[in-house]
Amino acid sequence: MSFIRIRDLIRLKAQRESTLEPWRDIALGKIVSVGGSVNSSRPGHLWVNLWGDDGSPTQVFNPSFTLAAGDWVKIGLDPKDPFRWTILTYWAGDVEPEFLGRIARHELGLHGRNHQWPTEATAGPDVVRTYQPALMPLKTEGNGTDLTLTIQALEYNTGGLQRSFLGGQVDITSSVPTTASHIRAVLVYIDTNTNTILTIDGTSVLDNGAIEIPRPPVPGEGRISSYVFLTTGQTAIITAIDVDDARDFLAGGSTASGGGDTLPVPEEDGMVLLSDEDLEWIAALPVISEDGTWMVGFDDKLVWE
Repeated sequence: MSFIRIRDLIRLKAQRESTLEPWRDIALGKIVSVGGSVNSSRPGHLWVNLWGDDGSPTQVFNPSFTLAAGDWVKIGLDPKDPFRWTILTYWAGDVEPEFLGRIARHELGLHGRNHQWPTEATAGPDVVRTYQPALMPLKTEGNGTDLTLTIQALEYNTGGLQRSFLGGQVDITSSVPTTASHIRAVLVYIDTNTNTILTIDGTSVLDNGAIEIPRPPVPGEGRISSYVFLTTGQTAIITAIDVDDARDFLAGGSTASGGGDTLPVPEEDGMVLLSDEDLEWIAALPVISEDGTWMVGFDDKLVWE
């Protein structure tokens, strides 16, 4: 019969548990007060909100730290019995810390595929069905306090050219109907020639719910964002009430309205593209002077062959 001493069992157990330590989940949390106290009903435990987890607070074991509501701490999930969250140390980083370790329970990499829908055959078990209002490009939003609109950024192609609209704001106070009890639709669109946001006022009509509100047509060079409805005396725009999202992400052509200019293709080396006052594009060959510069006429305009 063989025997093993108790101290050797304790040593072997400690050796095994030491191999588990590197695999413990680490997270950051903030001490919170529940019912007026940071202490939970479980002896020796505090209430902690894990960073990035907006759910219910978690009971975390506090070995010896003096803590108050609002303090940030680093916590670890014990890899061995009793398998509980334990406060490891204070966290003296930013209010919203950036922790590069493995963050338990809310690490997107661990469960993000559950919400993805790459193909019909590989949909996750909890897919997120994204609708148009969640898409930000060229989205019109009101701030609920005044008549200023914010239009979000957009990357788009027009006439074979790639353009970047960085977003902007437009005040449509002047579009509010002045006739009593009237309403009008205001077209909000991006002019693809100038890469700027413009608006067109529709005809105001009696706001009785029976008369159709005229919507201005989109110009050929325009890419529509929305129609915004304004009533007499209105002082603020609420997105969910006043903004009709009219973006057409599935439209063909270079603009959402189906229009847009197609730039001409140069037929000779040295040709340049230019437009006149009416923004009609042509490809032309400039006349070059003896010193290698483009020739300019008496009207300060370039001379073309």
